[in-house]
This record gives sequence, C-alpha cells and structure tokens, in this order.
Amino acid sequence: MLFYGGRSTDTCQSGKGKEHKSNTVIPAVKGNVTDTLSLVSFNDFHGAFASDEDALIHDRTVNKWDYTSVGAYVTAAYVQSFLQSECVADELKKLPVIGVNHYGGLRAGIPAGKVTKLRAGNVLPFGGNVVAYEFTGERLKQLLDDGRRNKNGFLQTSYLKLHLNSKGNIETITDCRTNKIIRDDDKCIVVLDAFITSGGDGYDSKLFSGYEIGDFNNQKLETTTAFIDYLKSLKGFISSAAAPIPIVQK
Repeated sequence: MLFYGGRSTDTCQSGKGKEHKSNTVIPAVKGNVTDTLSLVSFNDFHGAFASDEDALIHDRTVNKWDYTSVGAYVTAAYVQSFLQSECVADELKKLPVIGVNHYGGLRAGIPAGKVTKLRAGNVLPFGGNVVAYEFTGERLKQLLDDGRRNKNGFLQTSYLKLHLNSKGNIETITDCRTNKIIRDDDKCIVVLDAFITSGGDGYDSKLFSGYEIGDFNNQKLETTTAFIDYLKSLKGFISSAAAPIPIVQK
C-alpha cells in the first residue's frame, strides 16, 4: 500500500492524478492563474493563492510525524533555486536534486486565502541560507532515515517515493520527477537550509562535511527569498492535494 499525503496511491503523482515531469520550474499548481493579490506593504508579490477551503497545516502538535504540504512546497522551492542557478554546472543539474528541511525550521502553516509575502515569511522567519551538497544514494538514505526518527519531527522533503522495509527503514528511494530509483552508489544533490549541516537538530554533520557545492553556496541565497520566488512562479492555487508530498510505500 502506498500513502501519499494520507491517501493511498500507486504511482509518483501529485494532485488529482497528474504525474510529475522533470522540469526546471517544478509544477505544483492547481487552479487558475491570478495576479490580483492586494497586499499591504508587499504589492510586488503576484504569486499564489491557497485554496479557499484548504489551509496548509504545519504544526508540531498536529503533524510532526508526517510529510506536510508546507514542507513539500518549501523543499520544492530549494530544488528550483538550484536548477535555475546560473552558478551551477549543467552536469550537476542532470543529477537527481532533492530538497529537504528540518521540521522545526518551518514555523507556520499557510492559511486559506491570499498568500502574501508576510505569510510566506512566517513559514521561514529565520533568514537562513539555501545550500547544496553532493551526495550518494547511500548517504541520502541515511539522511532521510535519520529524518524519520528525529525527535523534533520528520525531515521534510518532496517529489520522492520511499519504500520501507519491515523494520521501517528506507529500502529504496525513487525520484518522482524522473521516476528513477536512486541507488546507493548513484550521485545526487541535496539542497537544504544550512542549519542541520553543522549538526543542528542532532543531524550528522559528517554527511555534509567536504561535499559542499561552493559555487551555489557562495550566493548566500536566503531560504525565504527562494520560497517567495517559487510561489511567484506558480501563479495559481496551492493546496494540500497538489503539493508534491512524498509517497511512502510500506
């Protein structure tokens, strides 16, 4: 049985049966394009609406042990920032690119209605930097396994299908943008908020040390900026149904 955002499914899909496709601008849009956000002091943000009836919840008292729609959109934003960066070599962009963020780094959900810069900023209020590291599939598996056991909540990610073994450990990882399995010796890229790379929240800093992608990291791109730019690129509705929440297969 596969579980996608609390619903069963059997393929790498988002929303109402739409397959993920590999694309520099990652699709996660639902509904019509809108550019009529009326924002106090944030008039330049013509981006996304949350569904009128669909608040996106990220709350440690509710879904600490889940992959959330907010986590999916934020980590998809990190991936897009990497794929669109002119500082990154083309050969690195051809590898699987996985976005992650520690649960506690996302400080709010997104209420139904207009998504303003203020509301987006409330999700990522700390102004950390987006950084990228070269990984192998084996190290990625360790990171995601650690993230499923972290006392502070699941390490958030997106566009992945995770197959768990009988002990609850991750057996295989599939990149839903390409529908290809990331094997232990495969190369891949992890893009994330810098906080856990030095051991924050108890994550293993040795997974990151020495694997930095300096050309990208030296840009000092703020997480909030990456998230807002991503929401701008959607120009439509965001919802829990459309969010690229990981699929978990048990």
